This record gives sequence, structure tokens and C-alpha cells, in this order.
Amino acid sequence: MGLPTVAEDVVNIFAFEEQDITTDIQQQRDFYKRWLASIVH
Repeated sequence: MGLPTVAEDVVNIFAFEEQDITTDIQQQRDFYKRWLASIVH
């Protein structure tokens, strides 16, 4: 958190992931808002 994204942060969204995955849209939105707030000064 607190940093803009870089190419190394890009993940293959079609790759299978068993851990650290959520299907909760609100949780995804909340994380995005926290991340965005962390990079806006």
C-alpha cells in the first residue's frame, strides 16, 4: 500500500489461486478505496 502500481504487480487474472482470493465485491471495493487513498497525497 502507499505505492502506485508497476509492471511487476500485474498478475494473470486467469491463473488459478487457492489462497488470498475473495469473491466478495464489497471487500474488493473497500481494498481499492484504501489503496487509492494510500497513494493520493
